[in-house]
Amino acid sequence: MSILVTGAAGFIGCNNVIALNRRGITDVIAVDNLEKGDKFKNLAQCQISDYFDKRDFIEPVLHRARTRFSIREPVPTPWKPTAAT
Repeated sequence: MSILVTGAAGFIGCNNVIALNRRGITDVIAVDNLEKGDKFKNLAQCQISDYFDKRDFIEPVLHRARTRFSIREPVPTPWKPTAAT
């Protein structure tokens, strides 16, 4: 089973990946925005199975959610009363 870590190249995300590695978990998928190349240095010390840029990761996830949960009627929200409630 893969573990997904978003923000993996940042301080907290990198430390989460390191903690997983210390537990012997290396099947880690890292997601982050590496427009600033210096953040990649944080990932260099981590064992990950794959990496996705944030922009390449978000769009397919949103597309799958849109098609999987095709909603024909608006979803009511708890803070906005609807005629049905």
